[in-house]
Amino acid sequence: MAHFEIVSFLTAVIGLLGLLCVCLFAFGRVGAGSAVAFLVAGVVIGHFRDLPPETVHMVQEIAELGVVLLLFLIGLEITPPQLRSLAKCVTFCGAFKVNRNVSGVSWHQFVIVFGAGIRWKV
Repeated sequence: MAHFEIVSFLTAVIGLLGLLCVCLFAFGRVGAGSAVAFLVAGVVIGHFRDLPPETVHMVQEIAELGVVLLLFLIGLEITPPQLRSLAKCVTFCGAFKVNRNVSGVSWHQFVIVFGAGIRWKV
């Protein structure tokens, strides 16, 4: 790794950590969770495209570890009763979405096939 790549990498990482500290402080004052601060910092950093490709690749590798840690943090913040209530909601909403998508796709296929005058030949 050349010297300029290390400098740009360290600049990107220090900028990310600095923004993360600001977001954690701001969202901590508001009362939102730290998970929200991580997500907002990731969205803001994601809009900067002026980094060299090598630096972006290295930061993405570290960001993958950050996603794992974020999921761990979310797991620590959820209590078992909250998880059980989420399971009921996810099951109901998931079944509703699957049924809606299947019926929507079927309806569109029906309209396309019979609306265009295509006949099935058996």
